[in-house]
Amino acid sequence: MSSIDKILQGNVDEKEADFNNRNTILAHYKIVDDSLNILFKGKVAMQACQDKVLLTEFFFSGLINDLTDPELLAVLSIFVTTEKAGGSVAECSKHYSENFTKAFDFVVAQANALI
Repeated sequence: MSSIDKILQGNVDEKEADFNNRNTILAHYKIVDDSLNILFKGKVAMQACQDKVLLTEFFFSGLINDLTDPELLAVLSIFVTTEKAGGSVAECSKHYSENFTKAFDFVVAQANALI
């Protein structure tokens, strides 16, 4: 019976220990305080991780499958540059497909949700 309980619980003890270890590390680096409140340093770290979350959401959305290579490069360039193009959005959108517009809108919506 105890082995069945462990299987059904999904090794909760191991997950709790892992959770506590991660919290100890975060507290050591002063990302969270002793009450697990996020400190300023933690907020800065979260900003750096948002791109990874956005990319993961984008890849798993399935939208990547409908893009041409240039369109995919254009979407991915959002994550590697902060420079803005000289043209307007309306002007640029003439050169891309509806699939690109969907992918771009998805990334923008997910970014806004994270913010």
